[in-house]
Amino acid sequence: MQRAKPTWTERPPRSAATGVFGWFLFLWMIATFGSFRTRDVDALVGHNAIDAQVAFQIGSWLIFGAIAALLAIRRRTAWWLFDGGPAFWYAGFMVFAGVSVVYSISPAFSAFYVFQIAVFIVLLASVGLSAKRLLYWISAYAALNWLLVAFGEAGLTFGMDWIVGAEEMYIRYGGSPGEIWRLSTAIGHPSQLSVVAAMGAVAAFANDRNDRTPGHWLLFVFLLVTVLATVSRTAIAGMGLGLVIVMILKGRTHLMLLAGGALALSVILMPAAVDEAVDYFLRGQSVDTFTSLTGRASIYELALERAQASWWGEGFRSLRADPLMGRYWGEGVVHAHNLVLQAMIETGIPGAIMATLCLLSLLYWSLRLALPSKALRMHARVAPIGICGPILAFSALDSGFVVNLGPFVAAFIAQLLVVRKQVREARLLGQSHVQDGQDVQGYRSSAGL
Repeated sequence: MQRAKPTWTERPPRSAATGVFGWFLFLWMIATFGSFRTRDVDALVGHNAIDAQVAFQIGSWLIFGAIAALLAIRRRTAWWLFDGGPAFWYAGFMVFAGVSVVYSISPAFSAFYVFQIAVFIVLLASVGLSAKRLLYWISAYAALNWLLVAFGEAGLTFGMDWIVGAEEMYIRYGGSPGEIWRLSTAIGHPSQLSVVAAMGAVAAFANDRNDRTPGHWLLFVFLLVTVLATVSRTAIAGMGLGLVIVMILKGRTHLMLLAGGALALSVILMPAAVDEAVDYFLRGQSVDTFTSLTGRASIYELALERAQASWWGEGFRSLRADPLMGRYWGEGVVHAHNLVLQAMIETGIPGAIMATLCLLSLLYWSLRLALPSKALRMHARVAPIGICGPILAFSALDSGFVVNLGPFVAAFIAQLLVVRKQVREARLLGQSHVQDGQDVQGYRSSAGL
């Protein structure tokens, strides 16, 4: 009897040039994330606002758009990734973001970010995205930030004013003297760098011996140190949640007991170390400020008032643009520190609904992968739901994926596509006519680490 041929979820494995091309695009995009905060507001809204850096960013994304269009025309884009999964709801959110450009207080500003995200999604769906590549991209992004800090401290600026030491960088970010030692660069604000590194740390921790990812424990330690260096309470909480989920699903509850026992002993035997840890988490803030979610309670109240003022929103990215345009400057708030509130302010009730459905869909499909299955290996089942820990924490206590196309948004979009891809592969691998032999290796290469 002739054996039935398997149905591929994507084109057969491509040449090494495709992988190099994907890395080249990633590094190029990272180079365009130079933060506007490294310059004065007057420089951004003045007559010479389109300086060399802004021109480089705009020109780069126009080229990225041409590349994305070419890949789509050549049918290299996996459009099925948007068929009913979390990416489908995210695309719906972006539709409302695009519509909001019409009535935005800064149409050009809003339209540019809508364009960026649309291009980025097409590119990610075209370069053969996999969970392993996502982990390596996150690790490379974290390493690049450490390298920029080292260059700044050593005075190797290469003539670029956004390469500076840690102290000067955080002064530009508006940080207090008590937070001057937090890891940050022009392409890595602490809140974004930390949550991206947290996603990578959870993915590396979820690895197992059968996945044979080189140095996954070294990656885990490196990304863990990166998260701790940013001192982002949101990312630390999200990472902790993700690690707990992974340990439970992989039957490693003994690690949780050991960690809890070590923490209890440290409280009893080393009170001085506990005091140091408390000071570390407070970051120079008072206990009252910390218990009020570091001032987020008042921010939520203000954001809710603005959301109720306009049921259709003020335009995508408008809250971020307001201080630059002179509106609400006295409020000193650049985003709502909550995904739903942020989406309501910028894209109205419809956009907030789509953003919520996007998160719920990501959680649903990740949970489906977490169920025991012979079709996917352990990491491919566990890592996606673990990564949801940092994503949910960032969405609840920060702006989530609404504010901009920062590295967190890039990693979030990649996670949407990876989960949908793995769900599809799990379905196809579960078909009875697919044998677990050489023919399955085409799936294995993209089913996880």
